[in-house]
Amino acid sequence: MAPSPTALPTPPDPDQGDRGPFATAVLLSETSSLVPGSVAFIAVHFTIAPHWHTYWNGRSDTGFPFKAEWTLPPGFELAGPLQWPAPKRHISPGDILDHVYEESVAILVPIRVPESARAGDTVTIAADLTWLVCKSACVFEGDGVSLTLPIAAPGSAPAASGDTGTFAATRSRIPVPIEQAGALVSAKVIGSHLLIEAPGAERIEFYPLAKSVEMPSLLRDGAADAPRLKVALGEVADSEGKPRRVQGVVMIKMPGQKPGQMPGKAPSSTPGSQGSEPAAPSTAVLQSLIRYISVDLPMPGGNAPSK
Repeated sequence: MAPSPTALPTPPDPDQGDRGPFATAVLLSETSSLVPGSVAFIAVHFTIAPHWHTYWNGRSDTGFPFKAEWTLPPGFELAGPLQWPAPKRHISPGDILDHVYEESVAILVPIRVPESARAGDTVTIAADLTWLVCKSACVFEGDGVSLTLPIAAPGSAPAASGDTGTFAATRSRIPVPIEQAGALVSAKVIGSHLLIEAPGAERIEFYPLAKSVEMPSLLRDGAADAPRLKVALGEVADSEGKPRRVQGVVMIKMPGQKPGQMPGKAPSSTPGSQGSEPAAPSTAVLQSLIRYISVDLPMPGGNAPSK
């Protein structure tokens, strides 16, 4: 049985040099100003101490994601759910499997700017945050954060902020629906198993969402150094008889490619080189291609995703 999220390790020992805070949070903006009538993106950015981690909003044996209480200017509102980048598998002694963030992470927050916002004004977006950060022990931490930005003229194109690189890096880890993945990956439920196939992949991992069907052997089944992953699934229906779904994120790691080389394509030969000596091996660093795909599948006898 997976450990209860409330059954946390003992607090850190200050005498061993474990003195917090072990994670710090700030709010970042993708743009230097806000445009009336638009949706802007800010981010909750965590910097995490070495060897410590915070938690994804999906399933983990212990721990839970950060929580926020937002204070927005009049007329402003959240424009949709927070956008969480894919996590990492983290295995602790006792066969505890968590899905975590290490070093740093940014969670994207869409903010709807009202048309009534007046150009030239400044507004402040604030949040009271609480989170759990763990190593061999866990600590509850929290902080109040805020961000003040000017309102730009309606219809204008605001300049990028100095944090656009953080937003771009985060979006590269936000899963895309499997329908947009083309032939890269397939996922289907066969009997009591989830089968994921990605031709040519050197590793596949699966991170279940919190409301997904149970996966009793996820520690063993949830990752494979192969182009095929088979994950055992639990009961089709929950305790109320409602059908469960298979929901989560697939990580696909393709073999290394030279910079600029298309996946699955060998480097082209130099014109006129037929019959000549083979070219010397390239010293270019091979770059593994990693993609994150979201999956939402019915169990046998289940229903279609709600719209």
